[in-house]
Amino acid sequence: MDNGLSIEAIGSEIFKEHEREAAELFVRFEEKFTDEKKWIDLVPEILSRQYQLCIVRDAGKAIAVALTFVKDDARKTCVISHCAGHGYEQWVDQLLVTIRVWSHSLGSTKLEIVARPGWERILRPLGMVKTHVIMELKSNG
Repeated sequence: MDNGLSIEAIGSEIFKEHEREAAELFVRFEEKFTDEKKWIDLVPEILSRQYQLCIVRDAGKAIAVALTFVKDDARKTCVISHCAGHGYEQWVDQLLVTIRVWSHSLGSTKLEIVARPGWERILRPLGMVKTHVIMELKSNG
């Protein structure tokens, strides 16, 4: 990539070499989303290839991570389920392109992201459109 960034898909066979740096970035996600799965719960799913880990690097230093999976639906929808890091302005567009190319190679024809409301203004200029609204009600039980 010509701006000094690189995006690497981390396969399960080399995951252990990259686990620590990915975990350090993922902590940021865990701090914001306490209801979501913890890193320790996702590791077995990454190792079993249910999730694909991508690491964004700037001059070799990991600055962001993303987890994706492909749904077993008619369009083989690729879902970006988790993303954490800093300086999104410099990498979000390249990350989306990289994930789209990878998922297309698997036969996927749709990319889906579930994100906080503020991401809509960031993702809209990149071609993403809001198709649903997710509403939650916490149970007291």
